[in-house]
Amino acid sequence: MDEERNSDEENVFINRGQAKQLIESAIRTTTQQDLKLIAEIEVTVRKVLREELRDIGLRVGTEDQQEEVREDFRFLRLWRRNVNGIALKIGWLFIAAGVGGIIWIFTQGLNFWNQRPPT
Repeated sequence: MDEERNSDEENVFINRGQAKQLIESAIRTTTQQDLKLIAEIEVTVRKVLREELRDIGLRVGTEDQQEEVREDFRFLRLWRRNVNGIALKIGWLFIAAGVGGIIWIFTQGLNFWNQRPPT
């Protein structure tokens, strides 16, 4: 059982040289039909992606349109970061106000305690 396991493990692991040889042989055996199939798959994937992007309202037909979409997303990212920054600052303002209120109540308590008449 252990011998079978070791032989399976040896078969699974290959070194970089062997991997490179396998890839090169696979590339050499690629036929013209395989290249056509790859090209058809690429065209189909592009077509499907464009259709899906068009369905959500993004039209990316030409290079100019793609650049406009990139700029739109850059604007949205900048806007989101600015809103997050403002929200963070407002959050810290509330935290500081809460801590300040606690300190104020504590000092008022100390002042009241020091000003009471002795018994």
